[in-house]
Amino acid sequence: MADAVALVSKIIVKLRAQGSGCPEREPPIDADTHKAMMAHYFKQQEQLKRMAEDEDDAYMNAQWANPKALKSQLHGMAANMHFK
Repeated sequence: MADAVALVSKIIVKLRAQGSGCPEREPPIDADTHKAMMAHYFKQQEQLKRMAEDEDDAYMNAQWANPKALKSQLHGMAANMHFK
């Protein structure tokens, strides 16, 4: 037996008086979504401003940023190695 598939469509009709022109367009997003998007973009813009102001290279003094860390670590290990 074949399964019956029901297709459901929704039609919105806006009736207006004759000669009054076309109906007004609805906004593509609702007000709550618009507020949430604006808050997100404002926070993102503030974060970008803080990052632009903070041009500090303090992270370059961290141990993980040392490009010669592996070499110095291996040389440090060689001092502790003993050969028989």
